[in-house]
Amino acid sequence: MDENKNAKGEILYVPIHQEIENSYLVYSLSVIIGRAIPDVRDGLKPVHRRILYSMYDQNITYDKPTKKCARIVGDVLGKYHPHGDQAIYETLVRMAQSFSLRYPLVYGQGNFGSIDGDTPAAMRYTEAKLEKITEKLLEDLDKDTVQMRKNFDETLDEPEVLPALFPNLIVNGSEGIAVGMTTSIPPHNLGEVIDALIHLIDNPVCTSMDLLQYIKGPDFPTGGLIVYDNDMKQMYLSGKGKVLVRARISIENQEDGETIVINEIPYQENKSLIIKRIAELVKSGVIEEISNLRDESDQRGIRVIIKLKKGKNAKTVISKLYKYTNLQKYYNANIIAIHNTEPKTYDLKELLNDYFIFRKEIFVRRYNFLLKKAKDRLHILEGLLIALQRIDEVIATIRKSKDPSEAKINLMEIFSLTKIQSEAILDMRLQKLTSLEIGKIKEEHDSVFKEIERINAILKDDFSIHSEIKKELVDFKQKFGDERRTKILYDVSTEDLDVAVIKEEVVVIFTKNGYIKRVESSKFKTLNKGSKGQKGVSLEEGDSVKFILYTYTTDNLVFITSRGKAYHLLVNDLPDSEFRHHGEHISSFIKIEKGEIVNSVNIVNEFPDNHYFIFITRKGIIKKMELSLINSRKSTGITCIKLNEDDVVVDSIIMEEHEQVIIVTAMGYISRFSIDNINDIGRSAIGVKGVSLSPKDYVVNMTKVEKDKHILVVTEKGYAKRIPHDQIRLTNRGVKGVQCITNKEKAGNILTVTNVTEDDEIVIITRMGKTFKTKVANIRVQNRNTMGSRLLKLNEDDSLSDISKQMIDDEEIETKTDLTDEE
Repeated sequence: MDENKNAKGEILYVPIHQEIENSYLVYSLSVIIGRAIPDVRDGLKPVHRRILYSMYDQNITYDKPTKKCARIVGDVLGKYHPHGDQAIYETLVRMAQSFSLRYPLVYGQGNFGSIDGDTPAAMRYTEAKLEKITEKLLEDLDKDTVQMRKNFDETLDEPEVLPALFPNLIVNGSEGIAVGMTTSIPPHNLGEVIDALIHLIDNPVCTSMDLLQYIKGPDFPTGGLIVYDNDMKQMYLSGKGKVLVRARISIENQEDGETIVINEIPYQENKSLIIKRIAELVKSGVIEEISNLRDESDQRGIRVIIKLKKGKNAKTVISKLYKYTNLQKYYNANIIAIHNTEPKTYDLKELLNDYFIFRKEIFVRRYNFLLKKAKDRLHILEGLLIALQRIDEVIATIRKSKDPSEAKINLMEIFSLTKIQSEAILDMRLQKLTSLEIGKIKEEHDSVFKEIERINAILKDDFSIHSEIKKELVDFKQKFGDERRTKILYDVSTEDLDVAVIKEEVVVIFTKNGYIKRVESSKFKTLNKGSKGQKGVSLEEGDSVKFILYTYTTDNLVFITSRGKAYHLLVNDLPDSEFRHHGEHISSFIKIEKGEIVNSVNIVNEFPDNHYFIFITRKGIIKKMELSLINSRKSTGITCIKLNEDDVVVDSIIMEEHEQVIIVTAMGYISRFSIDNINDIGRSAIGVKGVSLSPKDYVVNMTKVEKDKHILVVTEKGYAKRIPHDQIRLTNRGVKGVQCITNKEKAGNILTVTNVTEDDEIVIITRMGKTFKTKVANIRVQNRNTMGSRLLKLNEDDSLSDISKQMIDDEEIETKTDLTDEE
């Protein structure tokens, strides 16, 4: 009956939210259990299991010829898996790829794709059969070891799970995206897993940590290097963690310079895309040491040659390759599998233990099946022996009977035989009456009797069962075990692959279109007030400089975007660049979303108590949040503020308790109040009103009051002045503030305000990319009711983009006569 109709066939009306919830729940469970998440017992999803069972049922085993993949896919589709044929074929292909599965389950003949991302040939061209190791997943299916269920049209039986002699889930790993959850389980070395499983059988109270003495870490089919650290350990202890994976790289010394050779790449990476990325880095100037790049890979393995310019250091280049390409990446693990029709997060011990419980059940079912079969045979043999001992009487009884049915009854009554025994005697051929055949029956009887005793001895207690299971595991390991492919680095520093981060003063330049680079601070010239500056930044057409920041290579930057999200980035991870290079797009380093714009950057190396992140939006909303709330590195960013419609974050600063904030608007209004007037709130909360704005006005940025410093005010048209803090009166938040500039038509909108001292130097960048560095002492201290002095001569179509204080400079700078102030 239709679930939306009652017994009378009338349509039922239900709330739409209830129907959506119920329908979505059914859909979610269907995806989780029936499609995306593997079973902890055999490590397979339904489509994998059905492909393997179908090939087994068609007798396409390792010792038989291959068959067309189209035939295999058609059989799976028609009998067990009524979904897309292409999805079935893709699954079949992946099970045959040696770079996808640590131990492939299918042998493929033909083009099954490559590590370069080449697609496999159409299924009508390729052929396949089961691999020899797959026999151990399917072995004993005919011995009542697993439950069978009806297929989708209830015409055939299929197994709910395969018997699985080895823990395929952890050996080959698995990945899947379900509704509301994902699973990502890395592959491991078969020999190590078997050793850990045997240890668990012998020591049931052991911990996941104990098992790590056997399972050293993931063993990827593509080899590579992995770093043993706390993140990887947590993967085994909690079921969630990450593994740092690196390419295996060697250095060859030649007369014309060093050559870097890449022999193995991280798991699931595309070799061609990695090579393309390296070429882009060379072209953009991020890696300038490379003179030639070529791919010499063949059927013997990967070999990518990177020729360096003479005199260049290979280890430095390797460090850059690890930082800017996927030759180094994290494998994020989330060990989730289906257990008793429900998804469960597993640690290492639980995963192996649940498999062992299943394997023990399979073992017992198999031996109970063999025991029943042996007892049935013994019963028949005992009847045959009775008959052979009185053979003349048996023959006479049969001859006196009218038909087989009467003969069967007579045998049962005269010789006290069962129906089965009587039928076996009637079916016996005359050649069995020879003395030789009689002897064979007696031998078989004794053999079957001993087999029953052996099986009973095995099944009598857990110790015997466990011993037999261990024997099977050891035998399996000897046949299929191999050497580890992925090397584990227990002390990365000893590998001497990372170049130590040297603390150097640099300038970080960020453009309106999102391009970022770092430049040595010494490359900026020191000029005098009124000079035109140098061509400091190469820009793409239509781009302009957004901000610059004097910092150190050891600093951690926190980028705040227009949507109020925070992203972390180490300065040293930015490529060391030249003025002529555009730099790299910020999306190469942080995963900002489409339409998200970086509007602020802060140097955050520590997260002490009583320190706060202060955010200000274009519409004057201010928020105070504990700094510690962003002390985590999420690739997708950390949401720091809930925004009103059509509002964006324009600036952020870090402040301490009792400090005072200064906010300035584009039209020259400036306000000052204590952050104690703002309550600190959580990340997802909205802020409070910081300043009042005129209809066309908007907030430009903010700074804080610092003792013995002046407020530097800079306009877009190149005018600047220093204002004492006491000229900006202390008020409550939410006021409009006071004017800090006059003659705005000539001076232009306010660009920024910041704190400065006499000894500071500032670097100014224009939107056209010109740079200019001057001492703050060259800029006069004036009251707030002035226009300021011209700081920089600008072309008509240019304007200032940003300023930044230089952090240190010991040079003596000659100061020329100032230009006449324009007030």
